Amino acid sequence: MPLQHPAVTDPLGFLRSVLHCRIRIDEYQGAIDDYALYAAYGGGGVPTLRRSDRHNKSRLEEIITGRMAELSDLLTQAKDQYIKDRKIAMEIMLRIPDSPYRNLLIWRYIKGQYMDDIAQKLGVTLLKTFCLHTMALAIFSEAAQ
Repeated sequence: MPLQHPAVTDPLGFLRSVLHCRIRIDEYQGAIDDYALYAAYGGGGVPTLRRSDRHNKSRLEEIITGRMAELSDLLTQAKDQYIKDRKIAMEIMLRIPDSPYRNLLIWRYIKGQYMDDIAQKLGVTLLKTFCLHTMALAIFSEAAQ
């Protein structure tokens, strides 16, 4: 891996970007689903935009269609970035021997689980989970070299 890659220079920032990309994917998909629902019900969910039934395609429908296309493009970009970064993150995580450290990193940054849920899975306190997280990041950083 190049020494200038974010996984090497800023492992926590890199892992956070993977997690945030996953969250953006969910947000974009949710927004697309909402717009599709609004369109299906004639824009009933967008009360600030007036509907004009005098035209074949109303202003509201044009806005919804345009916004869905924008969101679809953003979703595609986010998915592409996530797939690329997730692959790099997983390659590094698989270099870590099977341990709570690797599991913690996978659960948190790949699966997007909350730290309290991870604490329950590991059978430790939340404070101990944060301590394990700090150690896991150091191990990830070494594995990325």
